[in-house]
Amino acid sequence: MVFKLFRLSVNNLVHQKRRSWLTIIGIFIGIASVVALVSLGQGLENSLVAEFEKLGADKVFVESSELSEDDIAVIDQVRGVETVTGLYQTTEPVSFDGQTGYITIVGIPTEEKDLAMTTLSLSITAGRNVRGPDRTSIAISETLASSTFDSTIYENDQLEIAEERYRVVGTYEATGDPSYDTSILMPRDRVQEVFGENDDVLSRLTLVIDEGINRTDFIADVEQQLREDRGQEEGEENFDVYTPQDILDSFQNVIGLVQAIVLGIASISLLVGGIGIMNTMYTAVTERTREIGIMKAIGATDRQIQTVFLFESGILGLIGGIVGVGVGLGLSFSAAVAADTFTTVPVGAAVSLPLVGGAILFSFLTGAVSGVLPARKAANLEPVDALRQE
Repeated sequence: MVFKLFRLSVNNLVHQKRRSWLTIIGIFIGIASVVALVSLGQGLENSLVAEFEKLGADKVFVESSELSEDDIAVIDQVRGVETVTGLYQTTEPVSFDGQTGYITIVGIPTEEKDLAMTTLSLSITAGRNVRGPDRTSIAISETLASSTFDSTIYENDQLEIAEERYRVVGTYEATGDPSYDTSILMPRDRVQEVFGENDDVLSRLTLVIDEGINRTDFIADVEQQLREDRGQEEGEENFDVYTPQDILDSFQNVIGLVQAIVLGIASISLLVGGIGIMNTMYTAVTERTREIGIMKAIGATDRQIQTVFLFESGILGLIGGIVGVGVGLGLSFSAAVAADTFTTVPVGAAVSLPLVGGAILFSFLTGAVSGVLPARKAANLEPVDALRQE
């Protein structure tokens, strides 16, 4: 009997194809928006997690506007420190082949360049690294060489930085911090000389900690050691100590907040779609009053009449959900491809069973719930009154 009622509902919708599809539009637009946004959000989050995992669990960073070589000596006294690398980095306009872009320039200590490269998860892939005597030589990332400017940068090409020309002596691959994917390496003393206020200033320390050391305790020890050296009380620090996980947590919080706001806006489409289904079903009840009377006259129960209309509204929601999931995933994958093509932001599109199944189930429930009141109205019609309806 249930199957017969279901088939009757499908036949009714088929006979009203134009109205059915117009009703479905409201649902599938809302579902497509939600699926696309959630898929892109999950994909971006997965990409960020993968990128930050490359940094390694053994890295800790210290940043301050007042870092110097003295801070390296202070941190070296903390138990659990394996290595400390001091960098001076800045973002400056760089010109090549008639184009100019703002590029991160990283000054590495050339006397410890191998240790610095290992600490930063960088490796030379062609040519050589910068050396202490280099005054106008640089090494650039593979990504910068191939995709930052319209023209590919090759070894021995020259880039203009701070009104001077620097020759590319090598390229490197960055497998850790994504900020080094499009950057330039120079000797640290040269960067300090050209861009720094004095030769002792540093902008960032990268620490590698020994295996088995608790990171939370280690960070607390580093903060305490720096506070004592600077004569500062807790809460008055002019430095920041953090890990890759701290950065990732901040990104995830921002992504979650943006997703919640945008999903709230997209859900308005679902509400409109639900109201559209309700309106369609009320119209169907009015137009089929005589049909309902005939069904009751030949023995159909109130429950069966109600089931027919609930099936119809649920099917509308279900079809809208299936179409919306397909369109939403198509939009998310298209956006991910466009982002990979035109930007360096690690964007992906994630597809999961909970996302697809949840979206389809939610759209079905939206349709079914929207049809409850019209279905009750149809079931409560008196057969005699219904049969008199023209």
